[in-house]
Amino acid sequence: MAVTAALIITPARYRLRDIGETQFDDTEMLGYVNHAVREVVHHIAANWPAYLLRTALGTSYTADLVASTASYAFPTDMALAIMVALDGKRAEPIGNERTLDSSAEGYFFRGVNIVLYPTPDENVTNGLRIDYIKHPTVLTVTSSNVDLADDYRDVYENLVVLFAKMRQEQPIGELAQLYKLAQDRLDAIVVQTNLSEDEAGVNVPTRLFA
Repeated sequence: MAVTAALIITPARYRLRDIGETQFDDTEMLGYVNHAVREVVHHIAANWPAYLLRTALGTSYTADLVASTASYAFPTDMALAIMVALDGKRAEPIGNERTLDSSAEGYFFRGVNIVLYPTPDENVTNGLRIDYIKHPTVLTVTSSNVDLADDYRDVYENLVVLFAKMRQEQPIGELAQLYKLAQDRLDAIVVQTNLSEDEAGVNVPTRLFA
Protein backbone atom coordinates (compact mmCIF):
# COMPACT_ATOMS: atom_id res chain seq x y z
CA MET A 1 0.00 0.00 0.00
CA ALA A 2 1.36 3.40 -0.96
CA VAL A 3 2.12 5.68 1.99
CA THR A 4 2.25 9.42 1.41
CA ALA A 5 4.36 11.89 3.34
CA ALA A 6 1.17 13.29 4.86
CA LEU A 7 0.43 9.91 6.49
CA ILE A 8 3.76 10.17 8.30
CA ILE A 9 3.63 13.88 9.06
CA THR A 10 0.10 13.93 10.52
CA PRO A 11 0.70 11.48 13.41
CA ALA A 12 4.09 13.10 13.99
CA ARG A 13 2.31 16.45 14.45
CA TYR A 14 0.01 14.88 17.06
CA ARG A 15 3.01 13.69 19.01
CA LEU A 16 4.63 17.11 18.69
CA ARG A 17 1.36 18.84 19.75
CA ASP A 18 1.47 20.91 16.59
CA ILE A 19 -1.89 20.17 15.00
CA GLY A 20 -2.30 23.81 14.05
CA GLU A 21 1.09 23.83 12.29
CA THR A 22 2.30 26.75 14.40
CA GLN A 23 5.75 25.29 15.13
CA PHE A 24 6.62 23.26 12.02
CA ASP A 25 5.36 24.01 8.52
CA ASP A 26 5.01 21.37 5.80
CA THR A 27 8.30 22.31 4.15
CA GLU A 28 10.22 21.68 7.36
CA MET A 29 8.37 18.43 8.06
CA LEU A 30 9.02 17.19 4.52
CA GLY A 31 12.70 17.87 5.10
CA TYR A 32 12.56 15.63 8.17
CA VAL A 33 10.80 12.87 6.20
CA ASN A 34 13.48 13.05 3.48
CA HIS A 35 16.17 12.90 6.17
CA ALA A 36 14.50 9.87 7.75
CA VAL A 37 14.34 8.01 4.44
CA ARG A 38 18.04 8.69 3.80
CA GLU A 39 18.89 7.35 7.26
CA VAL A 40 17.01 4.12 6.57
CA VAL A 41 18.61 3.71 3.13
CA HIS A 42 22.07 4.02 4.69
CA HIS A 43 21.06 1.52 7.38
CA ILE A 44 19.91 -0.98 4.75
CA ALA A 45 23.22 -0.76 2.90
CA ALA A 46 25.29 -0.94 6.08
CA ASN A 47 23.46 -4.10 7.23
CA TRP A 48 23.56 -6.03 3.95
CA PRO A 49 22.94 -8.97 3.57
CA ALA A 50 20.60 -8.97 6.56
CA TYR A 51 18.30 -6.70 4.55
CA LEU A 52 18.38 -8.91 1.46
CA LEU A 53 14.58 -9.10 1.32
CA ARG A 54 14.09 -5.43 2.13
CA THR A 55 15.85 -3.72 -0.75
CA ALA A 56 13.14 -2.20 -2.92
CA LEU A 57 15.64 0.49 -3.94
CA GLY A 58 18.25 -2.08 -4.88
CA THR A 59 19.44 -2.54 -8.43
CA SER A 60 22.47 -3.56 -10.48
CA TYR A 61 24.67 -1.87 -13.05
CA THR A 62 27.05 -3.53 -15.49
CA ALA A 63 29.72 -2.17 -17.82
CA ASP A 64 32.35 -3.65 -20.10
CA LEU A 65 35.90 -3.72 -18.82
CA VAL A 66 38.30 -2.16 -21.29
CA ALA A 67 41.99 -3.04 -21.42
CA SER A 68 44.25 -0.27 -20.03
CA THR A 69 41.24 1.62 -18.62
CA ALA A 70 41.02 1.90 -14.84
CA SER A 71 38.30 4.52 -14.31
CA TYR A 72 34.58 4.01 -15.02
CA ALA A 73 31.60 6.28 -14.30
CA PHE A 74 29.23 4.85 -11.73
CA PRO A 75 25.42 5.22 -12.01
CA THR A 76 24.10 8.69 -11.34
CA ASP A 77 21.27 7.33 -9.19
CA MET A 78 23.62 5.42 -6.87
CA ALA A 79 23.38 6.31 -3.19
CA LEU A 80 25.55 3.51 -1.80
CA ALA A 81 27.39 0.60 -3.40
CA ILE A 82 27.00 -2.65 -1.48
CA MET A 83 28.92 -5.03 -3.74
CA VAL A 84 31.30 -4.70 -6.67
CA ALA A 85 32.28 -7.65 -8.86
CA LEU A 86 35.07 -7.80 -11.45
CA ASP A 87 34.87 -10.52 -14.09
CA GLY A 88 32.44 -12.49 -11.92
CA LYS A 89 34.44 -12.25 -8.68
CA ARG A 90 33.63 -10.05 -5.73
CA ALA A 91 36.07 -7.15 -5.38
CA GLU A 92 37.08 -5.41 -2.17
CA PRO A 93 37.36 -1.66 -1.45
CA ILE A 94 40.98 -0.56 -1.05
CA GLY A 95 40.78 2.93 0.42
CA ASN A 96 42.13 5.47 -2.05
CA GLU A 97 45.05 6.04 -4.36
CA ARG A 98 47.21 7.44 -1.57
CA THR A 99 47.10 4.10 0.26
CA LEU A 100 47.82 1.78 -2.68
CA ASP A 101 50.77 -0.58 -2.74
CA SER A 102 51.88 -3.27 -5.17
CA SER A 103 49.79 -5.95 -3.43
CA ALA A 104 46.51 -4.00 -3.54
CA GLU A 105 43.67 -5.40 -5.63
CA GLY A 106 40.15 -4.02 -5.79
CA TYR A 107 38.53 -0.62 -6.27
CA PHE A 108 38.04 2.83 -4.79
CA PHE A 109 35.81 5.78 -5.61
CA ARG A 110 37.11 9.08 -6.96
CA GLY A 111 34.54 11.80 -7.64
CA VAL A 112 31.86 10.26 -9.86
CA ASN A 113 34.03 7.33 -10.95
CA ILE A 114 34.94 3.91 -9.67
CA VAL A 115 38.66 3.23 -10.12
CA LEU A 116 39.95 -0.34 -10.47
CA TYR A 117 43.38 -1.44 -9.30
CA PRO A 118 45.33 -2.90 -10.89
CA THR A 119 44.20 -1.58 -14.28
CA PRO A 120 42.40 -4.25 -16.36
CA ASP A 121 44.69 -5.76 -19.01
CA GLU A 122 41.96 -7.21 -21.26
CA ASN A 123 38.46 -6.48 -22.51
CA VAL A 124 35.64 -8.27 -20.65
CA THR A 125 32.01 -7.89 -21.67
CA ASN A 126 29.93 -6.91 -18.61
CA GLY A 127 33.07 -7.44 -16.56
CA LEU A 128 32.17 -4.73 -14.04
CA ARG A 129 29.04 -5.12 -11.93
CA ILE A 130 27.91 -2.83 -9.14
CA ASP A 131 25.01 -3.85 -6.90
CA TYR A 132 23.79 -0.72 -5.17
CA ILE A 133 21.03 1.17 -3.40
CA LYS A 134 19.46 3.98 -5.40
CA HIS A 135 18.91 7.48 -4.07
CA PRO A 136 15.43 7.65 -2.53
CA THR A 137 12.86 9.96 -4.08
CA VAL A 138 13.17 13.52 -2.74
CA LEU A 139 9.71 14.57 -1.57
CA THR A 140 8.51 18.08 -2.38
CA VAL A 141 4.79 17.82 -1.56
CA THR A 142 2.97 15.96 1.21
CA SER A 143 0.95 13.95 -1.32
CA SER A 144 4.12 12.23 -2.61
CA ASN A 145 4.56 8.51 -1.94
CA VAL A 146 7.41 7.65 0.41
CA ASP A 147 9.97 5.01 -0.62
CA LEU A 148 10.05 1.84 1.51
CA ALA A 149 7.23 3.12 3.74
CA ASP A 150 5.42 -0.24 3.80
CA ASP A 151 8.18 -1.60 6.03
CA TYR A 152 9.53 1.55 7.65
CA ARG A 153 6.55 3.86 8.20
CA ASP A 154 6.77 3.77 12.00
CA VAL A 155 10.55 4.20 11.83
CA TYR A 156 10.10 7.30 9.70
CA GLU A 157 7.53 8.73 12.11
CA ASN A 158 9.84 8.24 15.10
CA LEU A 159 12.75 9.83 13.24
CA VAL A 160 10.64 12.81 12.11
CA VAL A 161 9.59 13.44 15.72
CA LEU A 162 13.21 13.05 16.79
CA PHE A 163 14.50 15.59 14.25
CA ALA A 164 11.77 18.09 15.19
CA LYS A 165 12.54 17.75 18.88
CA MET A 166 16.25 18.16 18.18
CA ARG A 167 15.43 21.50 16.57
CA GLN A 168 13.52 22.39 19.74
CA GLU A 169 16.57 21.35 21.79
CA GLN A 170 14.58 18.90 23.91
CA PRO A 171 16.31 16.99 26.77
CA ILE A 172 18.90 14.49 25.59
CA GLY A 173 17.15 11.65 27.44
CA GLU A 174 13.96 12.14 25.44
CA LEU A 175 15.91 12.30 22.19
CA ALA A 176 17.79 9.11 23.06
CA GLN A 177 14.51 7.31 23.75
CA LEU A 178 13.08 8.33 20.37
CA TYR A 179 16.23 7.17 18.60
CA LYS A 180 16.05 3.83 20.44
CA LEU A 181 12.44 3.33 19.30
CA ALA A 182 13.50 3.75 15.69
CA GLN A 183 16.58 1.57 16.14
CA ASP A 184 14.61 -1.22 17.83
CA ARG A 185 12.19 -1.33 14.91
CA LEU A 186 15.04 -1.50 12.41
CA ASP A 187 16.61 -4.34 14.41
CA ALA A 188 13.26 -6.17 14.48
CA ILE A 189 13.06 -6.00 10.69
CA VAL A 190 16.57 -7.49 10.44
CA VAL A 191 15.48 -10.40 12.64
CA GLN A 192 12.31 -10.94 10.61
CA THR A 193 14.30 -10.94 7.39
CA ASN A 194 16.85 -13.42 8.71
CA LEU A 195 14.09 -15.75 9.89
CA SER A 196 12.47 -15.59 6.48
CA GLU A 197 15.74 -16.54 4.81
CA ASP A 198 16.38 -19.39 7.24
CA GLU A 199 12.89 -20.80 6.90
CA ALA A 200 13.11 -20.71 3.12
CA GLY A 201 16.60 -22.21 3.13
CA VAL A 202 17.85 -19.36 0.97
CA ASN A 203 21.56 -18.67 0.75
CA VAL A 204 22.81 -15.17 0.06
CA PRO A 205 23.25 -15.09 -3.74
CA THR A 206 26.26 -13.77 -5.59
CA ARG A 207 23.96 -11.51 -7.58
CA LEU A 208 21.79 -9.41 -5.31
CA PHE A 209 19.30 -7.95 -7.74
CA ALA A 210 17.75 -9.11 -10.97
